[in-house]
Amino acid sequence: MPLEIVHERKSGESAKDFVYRVLKYNITSLILPPNDTIEEFAIATQLSVSRTPVREAILALMREELIEVFPQRSTKVTRIDINIIDQSIFGIKALEDQIIKDACNMIHHGSIDTIKANIEQEKAALEKENIFELATALYKFHNSLFVVFHKEKLFCVFDRFFYHIVREWMLEISMVPFAQLIEHQEAIVNAITQHNCNDAIMHHTFYVEHLKCDHESLKIAFPSYFLN
Repeated sequence: MPLEIVHERKSGESAKDFVYRVLKYNITSLILPPNDTIEEFAIATQLSVSRTPVREAILALMREELIEVFPQRSTKVTRIDINIIDQSIFGIKALEDQIIKDACNMIHHGSIDTIKANIEQEKAALEKENIFELATALYKFHNSLFVVFHKEKLFCVFDRFFYHIVREWMLEISMVPFAQLIEHQEAIVNAITQHNCNDAIMHHTFYVEHLKCDHESLKIAFPSYFLN
């Protein structure tokens, strides 16, 4: 299947990073659906790169469990693993709850405007109905939460698995209450600035619940897309 290239290769972007970005977008958007075959030569040809950066990008996506390689046979997009998604959401709840508690006890929140800017990006993407752009802005919101409140070293836990959640969203976008997610984010930020830890944690709990999809109904609708 031909890849969709949303943005051409950027000035100064390495071939590996370009291939990685294009492949991750196509996998997350389900243009390359679960269990689809990844063909190195075809990708290298379409993107006008050698096969080496394609292999490097594949290795990076293997580490994120979005691609799996069967030696001497094939390379495929992984099927959606509900266990990964559930563990990711559990990790988000546990880590961010603690970050929020610490943030509520901070005297100054000089950098919190960065988080507010991410929320505005989400609103703009939602208005345009650009779901991948919205998912990217949501990712940046979480990244900013870790960075602004000095827990950036822990973000690798979130970074590795967030797009597994997004892949499941893409199966049935109508199941995801994006407007409510944004409302809860704004409430979290407001509660933090007011040092109201109870409200911040309450809205974060609601927020995390809204990240979840109905796994079972999606498995019935898309059985070949899920890991058994």
